[in-house]
Amino acid sequence: MTLIGKGPDTAYAPIRDMGRVPARALRLWVRDLPEEAWETTPLRQQRFHVHRHTRSLVLVWTEHHAWPEHESFAGPLLDIARPLLSPIVAVARQTLGGDLILANAVLASLDPGQSIPIHTDAAPFFGHAHRLHVPLFTHRDVRFRVGPLDAFLAPCHLY
Repeated sequence: MTLIGKGPDTAYAPIRDMGRVPARALRLWVRDLPEEAWETTPLRQQRFHVHRHTRSLVLVWTEHHAWPEHESFAGPLLDIARPLLSPIVAVARQTLGGDLILANAVLASLDPGQSIPIHTDAAPFFGHAHRLHVPLFTHRDVRFRVGPLDAFLAPCHLY
């Protein structure tokens, strides 16, 4: 999830656990998604080589070249997912403060034994954005890296 707007400096921040969020309903919905749902929006895998081993379900996507106009599109399952995402987005907005808009919302799944290569996301709006992650399912051996920091992200916590 990416929120754009005024708020604390977003140039670089450590991995910050903002606590448990109400993600149970989203987690159950994702668990029960049919396999073909993961094939509806292959945008990230097709555009970004580092995501070739992920499966992505794009709910909201802002075209990076369109910043700051916020040229966004809604994925086919956004209407179903919106009430499941809303409590999580509300916690993020309350925690981060500022006038924030949801720029990206992507559910991503990485197959066991795969990894995402170290890379730098270079879209212009990332310098103005809060990059948020809410792991729904994970394993204790899965690590998440931001710059020099490496951490385990607990399920249903907002980072």
